[in-house]
Amino acid sequence: MYVRRLAGGEEAQVSVSGGGEPVWSRDGRALYYRTGAGLGSELVEAGLRTDPAFAVTSRRSLFSMAEVVTAVPHRNYDISPDGKTFVMVRFNPSTRIMVIQNLPALVRALGGRGR
Repeated sequence: MYVRRLAGGEEAQVSVSGGGEPVWSRDGRALYYRTGAGLGSELVEAGLRTDPAFAVTSRRSLFSMAEVVTAVPHRNYDISPDGKTFVMVRFNPSTRIMVIQNLPALVRALGGRGR
């Protein structure tokens, strides 16, 4: 994976052996990405410096992503604003996703006290 300014310029290499599903930290000091595939898939945190020039200052594997669903071109995980908590979609063939539309109206119809 590479990073470059929107205005153009040279690309800076972030990952050394490929990667995908990138997520920027809120403070812009890290870029998280998935590397590997299958049982070898991991979440990597790349520490960054942007001034005076963009540079990768560190790379560290955080944990296995073997059971997390791959979702190219988007991602199936995100990071809390403080960077301490991750949320992700795990692979489980028996998992069902339920989407409830217009929840406030449903609660009112079932006798709940909604606004």
